[in-house]
Amino acid sequence: MYASYSDHTPASGAEVVLVDANGVIILQDKMDEKGIWRLPENLETIPHLIIVDDSGGHRAMITWEEFLKERPKGLLDILSIRVVIGVMFIIGGGYAIQRFLLKKKT
Repeated sequence: MYASYSDHTPASGAEVVLVDANGVIILQDKMDEKGIWRLPENLETIPHLIIVDDSGGHRAMITWEEFLKERPKGLLDILSIRVVIGVMFIIGGGYAIQRFLLKKKT
């Protein structure tokens, strides 16, 4: 996640708070000096809300669903790429079965 102010300076040191659906704080952390924060891999509970707050009175909130929609998409997040890879895997598996397994029986 990247956070910046309206003048495009990074929100370095801003507090990041993850809250569950019941309003319980799951995690508190800080943005780095470039205004970037990374979600820890060992997070046990899926957050409902992400709050970025700094001492100057700036506050931004985003739901978990909005965060997932707006995050940069990786190559494997694109459905058509996953379909093509799946089809190639099926065709390749069929070819391997035909080439190696069925050939040994004849």
